[in-house]
Amino acid sequence: MVSVVVQVDKHELRHTQATLLLANGVDVKTVQTRLDHASASITLGWYAHAIPEKDHEAADLLGSLLAAKPEEGEDNEALTS
Repeated sequence: MVSVVVQVDKHELRHTQATLLLANGVDVKTVQTRLDHASASITLGWYAHAIPEKDHEAADLLGSLLAAKPEEGEDNEALTS
């Protein structure tokens, strides 16, 4: 049997951790804290590639919300002002 040893440095582990957590729905603030970034914008700047499907989900949700017909008697003034 042959064993293969892969060398992985701490930066690769940090990057893998952040990418996997974000891609699986962990919020940016939690990942920011785990990585000890000063702000969530730093985390997003580095790892936004891990969450592109979230943009599609947000667009679909907004489209559904805007396309929904208001129920009869519902006050929609807040939506138009």
